[in-house]
Amino acid sequence: NGNIVIGANGRPVPVVGDAVALARLRYQDRGARIRKDYGDFYPSLNLSYNITPNLIARAAYSHAISRPNYSFLIPGTTLPDPAGTSRTITVNNPDLKPWTAKNYDLALSYYPGHGGEISAGVFRKDINDFFGAAMIDVTPELAEQYGLDNIYVDSGYVLSYRQNVGKARVTGVEFNYRQPLKFLPHWARGVYVRYNMTRLHLEGDSLADFSSFMPFGQNWGISLDRKKYGVRLNWNYRGRVRRGVLGGTAEPGSYEYLPQRMTMDLDADYYFTKHVGLFFNARNITGEAWMAQRYGPSTPAYARWYRRLNYGTAISVGLKGSF
Repeated sequence: NGNIVIGANGRPVPVVGDAVALARLRYQDRGARIRKDYGDFYPSLNLSYNITPNLIARAAYSHAISRPNYSFLIPGTTLPDPAGTSRTITVNNPDLKPWTAKNYDLALSYYPGHGGEISAGVFRKDINDFFGAAMIDVTPELAEQYGLDNIYVDSGYVLSYRQNVGKARVTGVEFNYRQPLKFLPHWARGVYVRYNMTRLHLEGDSLADFSSFMPFGQNWGISLDRKKYGVRLNWNYRGRVRRGVLGGTAEPGSYEYLPQRMTMDLDADYYFTKHVGLFFNARNITGEAWMAQRYGPSTPAYARWYRRLNYGTAISVGLKGSF
């Protein structure tokens, strides 16, 4: 009569035992088709003005487009295991439109000489039709639209999909400094220092999926470059990142977070001849772990840690040459 038959092990019993026949019943090759096209005018303008020989003001405007991933557009429906606890049906949205942004940038750069630079800038990005996730209860209309069986109606199942949720605005400041240390004695020549900092502020629709948004980041480094060898140390600091919203049984307002993290990298090379050299790269030489937290408004601090990944230090050694 169309009901799912549950076996002694609590799992659904397939109607056929052959794996190939079962796969043909579960999957329909090219079961859905979609055709889309879109286009618009995306101008950009860049201006610079030399206030003095060493001081330059810059302004820029651009209208940009960002297309959704193919995995978001290709028609498809993923159903949960009826014997499991999940009640979420995931569908792709072929009608998802690209999001667009109008970008405004102002910057001031000073060049003190000897190859150095000090610059500071502000920017704003006005975003339209950004992507966001939505979850709604399965209704008879939705079941008919997506070809779902009526057993998913009024049974606690929800439909998860992506949509264009509206507007967002990102504002920020950026500071950059780089300078060769020419004042050092001759035996220490070739030392170069740099620093970069970016701070962002986000506002907009709460449904917008800014899962990779990092409000603060900075990096700095020091290097020594000589004729036969070079050594570079780089530090990278990433502020806390809020990732995707948690569904299922999690309380409203629950998200996954990546805590702040600082890593250190080392690059070095040595040339035996003018054209042949040896290189050495070491990423995360302090062995910092990748951490993740999952929590909501009422989750106690001790229960927030979710994952710890210890990848250690990634080292690459090899020969390089130019011919």
